[in-house]
Amino acid sequence: MAKAEPVPCAPGMAAAWRAAEAAPRRTFLVDRLGELTYGEACARIRKLAGLLQGWGLRPGARVLLASREDRSTAVLFLALLRCGLAAVLLDPDTGPDRARRLIEVSAPDAFLAQQELIEPWGLAGRERVLALAPETRAGLLERLRSRPPAATYPGCLDGLSAGTLPGQLDPELDAYVLFTSGTTSDPKGVRITHGGLFSHLATLGRVYGLRADSCLFNNLILSHADGIDQGPVLAFAHGLRVVRPFPFQIQTMAELLDALYRHRVSHLIAVPTMLALLARYCAERRDAFLTPDFRMVVSCGAYLEAELWQRFEQTFGVPVVNVYGLTETVAGGLFAGPDDASRRHGTVGRPVDCAARIVADGRTCAPGERGELQLRGAMVMAGYLNAPEATARVLDADGWLSTGDLAVQDPDGCYRILGRCKALIIRGGFNVHPEEVTEVLLGHPGVLEAVTFGLPDAIWGEQVISAVVAPALDEAALVAYARTRLEAQKVPSRIAFLEALPRGRSGKVLLEAVRDQVQPLAITPGQSVQDDVLAEAALCFHVPLAALDLETTPVVCPGWDSMAHLEFVAALEARFAIQLQPDDILALGSLGEAVRMVAGRSPGR
Repeated sequence: MAKAEPVPCAPGMAAAWRAAEAAPRRTFLVDRLGELTYGEACARIRKLAGLLQGWGLRPGARVLLASREDRSTAVLFLALLRCGLAAVLLDPDTGPDRARRLIEVSAPDAFLAQQELIEPWGLAGRERVLALAPETRAGLLERLRSRPPAATYPGCLDGLSAGTLPGQLDPELDAYVLFTSGTTSDPKGVRITHGGLFSHLATLGRVYGLRADSCLFNNLILSHADGIDQGPVLAFAHGLRVVRPFPFQIQTMAELLDALYRHRVSHLIAVPTMLALLARYCAERRDAFLTPDFRMVVSCGAYLEAELWQRFEQTFGVPVVNVYGLTETVAGGLFAGPDDASRRHGTVGRPVDCAARIVADGRTCAPGERGELQLRGAMVMAGYLNAPEATARVLDADGWLSTGDLAVQDPDGCYRILGRCKALIIRGGFNVHPEEVTEVLLGHPGVLEAVTFGLPDAIWGEQVISAVVAPALDEAALVAYARTRLEAQKVPSRIAFLEALPRGRSGKVLLEAVRDQVQPLAITPGQSVQDDVLAEAALCFHVPLAALDLETTPVVCPGWDSMAHLEFVAALEARFAIQLQPDDILALGSLGEAVRMVAGRSPGR
């Protein structure tokens, strides 16, 4: 068992707040609206404290937060943190049925939700509800001129008075609750305490070598731990700048590299899918990270393949720190780098400020033996919200958290992940429980049977695949149904239709037999490049072939989102044995353009 190192001093939110107020002109956040200073953020937080106290909320109360706006999410989350209120952070793309169930389980005392979610999530008519409106530069100026009624955020700020902020907060208070993916009947809300959060933020600051002039670039989704914790919260805790001017998409990769220099970024927080895309499509920008300020790339959220890790470092000449953690451990626990002793390609490094061990058959394994990885430390969750049985299954009386990952400790002390004990798909850094996807598909009256699993993918890590028995449905209809009930990253990349799911004598679905039946769809070569491009598009966008033509664009094709765009590019490259460049991808705005692009590069049939 690795010996736990002393936990660094975790002064908490009150100390971070004092430092923030002492530097009001320092930039806190750079987003699509421009710069937000610490002074402006603190002024908003003080007014929000007045609103929350006016609602009668006291430290320990829970407040739902679901916002599409980066600035709103960051400020509101920090306001709740500063007031000792636990943010129940929900992805605004959560389907209405699941959202209502999570609200029922978490029982928030107040609600801060995007305006368009109020009705479908069942918040209309409830007490202590604040609707969140889109925020624009023009909107801000207009509010200053007209001082509109306090109906929505941020318009309500003009009519609010500053509240009284509590002193030092109890470290045992819940800082936030984040729900992990799971079935509607078994939701798991991870409770992270103030003590656990700020002790881990201190660990991250030390491991990453954060300084007063550091700048984080993190455009991961703020409703997930790596987005919020390793973005605005980490920056606020250390008095830094965090930059997130646009979401990561294949069309913005070149702009991201330009932003590193423009904003004097020191740390890029990314998931392996982002690194794979940058290495594949921006390899000619070899000097992008070689600026006077840039120090390291932090890879988190999913398994980092050794080959990708080495290729990225060799291509761009920049060190990559590989972080292993769970929602249940704030954001990390094991770190491969930046020190030479832990930076071992293909591993997740060593524990920092926590203990790790490998367990099998109730005993602690020696180095070289396979077993389940367990972690113990201040950053481990307090438990699952209102779920003592689920908590007891993963967190023992001595504080050891069972991660569900099979691992081995190498002789040099580094840990290597071998696979998973539990069914979990990690797609582009997002955790997807296959049971949740299956549950949604079975909710369609035309689906008789369903099962979901992951298949390896070079870009996404894994793809979500479902097999169903649904005689009267087609893939496009079922995907459209899933899109209204699942977040985008959980919608199956492919749905295979079988006559029956193979089952064993006990009636259990034989997953390996299903995998064998679900072979990649073969596209019969058409009479022209156009035929083949349209066929690939129909497969990637989950739409009937007859619905596509050369004029089809993302605006008119509901399945042509950012994720599907990447899959379409990869499919064209594989089908026609070509390599598309970033400029090609940016210009790919219609199927007609795709045909012209392929025809100009394809070596022929």
